[in-house]
Amino acid sequence: MNEIKFVLNERREKAKEKLSVKEESLITQLAMDGFEGWSQMYDTIVGSMTIPYKGEKLSVGQAANKFSDPDERARKELFTAWEQAWEEKSDLFARTLNHLAGFRLSVNEKRGWDDILKEPLEIGRMKKKPSKACGM
Repeated sequence: MNEIKFVLNERREKAKEKLSVKEESLITQLAMDGFEGWSQMYDTIVGSMTIPYKGEKLSVGQAANKFSDPDERARKELFTAWEQAWEEKSDLFARTLNHLAGFRLSVNEKRGWDDILKEPLEIGRMKKKPSKACGM
């Protein structure tokens, strides 16, 4: 039992903080749809993007391949166009990410968690480092 003690204790502690099985199932189902939706939205946006470069309109993938060009000036020119193309879509990315963050905040609130970093830290098996600046 000593070999699996840590894992069992960790699972017990996590289970204490979760909602009912029905509620957690709903959260999991909604999360999968949301994250799948994000992936599809990302692919759609990036698929519609073009990067103007030396008279051509490159896809994001084609442009990324040109970042290995040995000519530094060419890479800089490409990077400027790359940044511009991503900036043009930044509002769409920001809106989507804000909705995902809103979902996570709602779930945390429902579970009674007041620390936005609680779950990501637990997943990484990390703890917050006390900060003197924040009074922690």
